[in-house]
Amino acid sequence: MRYIKTYGIDGLLEWHGSIDSNGVKMKVHFTNGSLTAVGVAPATFTTKNELTQRIIENSDQFKSGRIRLTMCAELPGEKEKPAAAAGKQATDQAQAANAVSQDSGVKGEKKQVKVSSVEDAKDYLVENYGLKSSNLRTRAACIAAGEENGVEFVWDN
Repeated sequence: MRYIKTYGIDGLLEWHGSIDSNGVKMKVHFTNGSLTAVGVAPATFTTKNELTQRIIENSDQFKSGRIRLTMCAELPGEKEKPAAAAGKQATDQAQAANAVSQDSGVKGEKKQVKVSSVEDAKDYLVENYGLKSSNLRTRAACIAAGEENGVEFVWDN
């Protein structure tokens, strides 16, 4: 099964840091923490990307308890993929990205990519076009960057 997971950092309202896991570095933006008379809510980061989840959960910050899992929910209607199918999917995505980069010089043709959140759109642009994630914080920024690279995002929500 696939899961959507929310991670939290207690005592912080925001944290924009770098997570290192087995030589892989990833920038993560924890936001929406609050301190009120009612209580304290940690800064959080939510993702359904399995790779991102593995990197966070194998990081020293997670193992030491600085980052903790605050919520985990099963995604409805999605089944676990066998490792072979996941490897084939990664190969197919790489081939599609190469085809898009080769075809991006042709005007009028845009590749449609289905995404369910700004985080998914940002991940796609960072992985396939090498864009900086710090420039892709909003939905409008992701749409504009996609148009520049010949990508049209189809939003689930």
